[in-house]
Amino acid sequence: MTYKIEKLLNKLTATYLSKGVQPSDICDLLFEKDYVDFTLEKTNDAIVMSVSFVEVDDESFVKQTMRYTYDIERNLQLIEQKSGRSRFKVQWSRHTALQEIITELKEQGCSLASFKEFSCDSYDELESLYLKAA
Repeated sequence: MTYKIEKLLNKLTATYLSKGVQPSDICDLLFEKDYVDFTLEKTNDAIVMSVSFVEVDDESFVKQTMRYTYDIERNLQLIEQKSGRSRFKVQWSRHTALQEIITELKEQGCSLASFKEFSCDSYDELESLYLKAA
């Protein structure tokens, strides 16, 4: 196995196993004076947390909103940001991050068989991402 493939597999493992910033850590920010709003929504398969803070931009105040989406296992799935009245823009996506690493692995000649050694609960998810990779 080449060094680059080993490095990418380590990155894949770290990304897959990382839970990301947790809601409790974000809640601590509410005690900061610039944070002005907080919402939490729960569905059957996700928790969505939004926090807003005010930034000074060219001598005016702009409300920034960050939206964090978690699965029911507390894994961060998506981070989105909205500035003022604009729409939310994706800042980070677990699915996209995993897909990009798997695409790089595939470009390096890493076969699907390499993922069978990958220790995770969801080989099927990685297999699906591999098959979708360019």
